[in-house]
Amino acid sequence: MIKLSSLTPNPRNARDIEQEKFDKLCESIKRDPEFMEENPLKIVENGLILCGNMRFRALRALDYTEIPDNWVKDVSRFDAEKRRRLIVIDNLMYGFYEWDVLIGEYSEEELVEWGVDLPVEPIEENPEAPPPVSHALKIQCDDIDDLISLRDMLDIDDQAKSITFGKFKMIFENRKE
Repeated sequence: MIKLSSLTPNPRNARDIEQEKFDKLCESIKRDPEFMEENPLKIVENGLILCGNMRFRALRALDYTEIPDNWVKDVSRFDAEKRRRLIVIDNLMYGFYEWDVLIGEYSEEELVEWGVDLPVEPIEENPEAPPPVSHALKIQCDDIDDLISLRDMLDIDDQAKSITFGKFKMIFENRKE
């Protein structure tokens, strides 16, 4: 077991968390503590936490005084540059949700309970599982002008979030917002 008092939050941690999300994090740790094994706190010499500062705060808020050894991983072997990258990369969310698929597998209530930020627009519930996809086409635009040009070529309203062509759906998102 590792005493929480032997660990130190990173004073230069650039991440923060809203209270509602923090409460959901605490609930998640209470409900599924074994998930901590899969995504342990990452520390270096002297118990400084590089990754997992919010989980550390949640553990303290839940009155933990010690945690199992496998909830912590020592990454002291990484040089300074790798440590800098790890701090950022560990907190990145690569990819994005396919909302139609996600809402076909989970209820909105479950997703909200688990801390998923739902889109502002209401999600249409699809009681049927989405059909299997054998082919996909992804179009990326590097800037908003390219996206507007694409919408113009397809004669689509500038405010449209998606358009459906028979069995095909094209979704427009601005990832830089």
